[in-house]
Amino acid sequence: MLLRAISFFDGEDLLAMSNKKLIELRRNKMGMVFQSFALLPHRTVLENIAFPLQIKGSSTQDSIKRAKDMVDLVGLDGRENYFPRELSGGQQQRVGIARSLAVEPDIWFLDEPFSALDPLIRKEMQDEFLRLQGVLNKTILFVTHDFDEAFRLADRIAIMKEGVIEQLEHRPISF
Repeated sequence: MLLRAISFFDGEDLLAMSNKKLIELRRNKMGMVFQSFALLPHRTVLENIAFPLQIKGSSTQDSIKRAKDMVDLVGLDGRENYFPRELSGGQQQRVGIARSLAVEPDIWFLDEPFSALDPLIRKEMQDEFLRLQGVLNKTILFVTHDFDEAFRLADRIAIMKEGVIEQLEHRPISF
């Protein structure tokens, strides 16, 4: 589990943490975005973003208000009532990003979030990521196999092989 690449969180040793505690941490402290956006096709943009909040017990009113804030944050104004099939790949990715941020995570985990996008939209989403990174002030773990993407987005890069960190660079200049 890549989460274990982070040694400590809130003073707790993640390597010594039980699976149950790791699941609790994931549910309550992390936002995640994956390569396949995992949007619920029968729910609108707003409903997809509000969904994790409702699962956590937020009222419909509170979760919809927060979802609307996230729609504004990721630039999907006017598309709140669209279904995923009515959105472009980049717009679907923005819904996934908004949903992951709606729960106000301490750590934001992105697993190849842009790899399924065409090059033009991918560049656009990287720009959006950099904008959000500046606004959010969150710890972000971004997984990619694209070196150019890593150099563009990261302040630190870890090269991994078979789940083990081989090399760690701060503000990398070359590999």
